[in-house]
Amino acid sequence: MYLQVPLYKHIADLSGRGNHVLPVPAFTLINGGKHAGNNLALRDIIVLPIGAKRFEKAMQMGSETYHHLKAVITEKFGAQGCNVGEDGGFAPNISRHESCLFFEEGLDLVKEAINRTGYNGKLKIAIDVAATDFCIGNYLIIFIPLNFA
Repeated sequence: MYLQVPLYKHIADLSGRGNHVLPVPAFTLINGGKHAGNNLALRDIIVLPIGAKRFEKAMQMGSETYHHLKAVITEKFGAQGCNVGEDGGFAPNISRHESCLFFEEGLDLVKEAINRTGYNGKLKIAIDVAATDFCIGNYLIIFIPLNFA
C-alpha cells in the first residue's frame, strides 16, 4: 500500500516516535595510522556538525571546516602536509616525536580550523581510535592528559 508520506516519517510512525531527529553527517578531517602512512596513534579525527538546523547547513559546516583545515596544515607543514589518507582526511606527519606518538597536535589543528570557521560550539570533535589495531598493529599506547580548555 502506498501511504504518500516520506520514508523517514513512515519509519518514525512505525517506531512510535513522533519527533524527528536530523541525521548528523560525520566528516573525517585527519587520518592516521595504517590508513594514512603516518605515525598518528589513532585512525581518524572527525567533526560532527551538531549545531546545524538543516542537513544542508551541516554539510556546509563540515566542508568549510575541511577547507580551513587544509589552510592550517599548509601553513604549518607546507603543501606536502596536505596528503590525503584512505578515508579522505588529511594525513600530515604530525607525530614527529621519536619516543611517543602524540595526537594532541592533530586535535589542535582541527580546533584551529573550527575557530577559523566561526562554528565554535556547533561542531563536536570525535575520534576513531581503531582499537583492534592496538592489539594487532605496532602502536605505542601512552596516556597523555589533554587540556581542552
